[in-house]
Amino acid sequence: MHPAAWLDRLDTLTPAFTDSALRGALVLLLAHVITQLLRRRTAAARHLVWVGAILVQLALPVFAIWGPQWNVVVPDQVASMMPVDLREAPAPTFTAVAGDAEITGLPTAAAGA
Repeated sequence: MHPAAWLDRLDTLTPAFTDSALRGALVLLLAHVITQLLRRRTAAARHLVWVGAILVQLALPVFAIWGPQWNVVVPDQVASMMPVDLREAPAPTFTAVAGDAEITGLPTAAAGA
């Protein structure tokens, strides 16, 4: 295994981290709105909202990588306008490294089909 082996897996993790960053921004925006609505409540109540938002922020990348996936079927009319033919694209796979062992398999959605 070469020293920068984690760079090979970065292409598969980048969409998950981007997704969790966007969802995290929405969580923080929602926490801000809730905090503004609770401005006449105690500081402990507002603090609890922010603690919950930060805990959700920490859990979002985990859920984005190992959580359930929602694969939407693209209609043929839309797929024909895409620059890449989605029907011919290979199914994505994942590789998990545990110590020195490497486990390769299909994604969870394809495994159930």
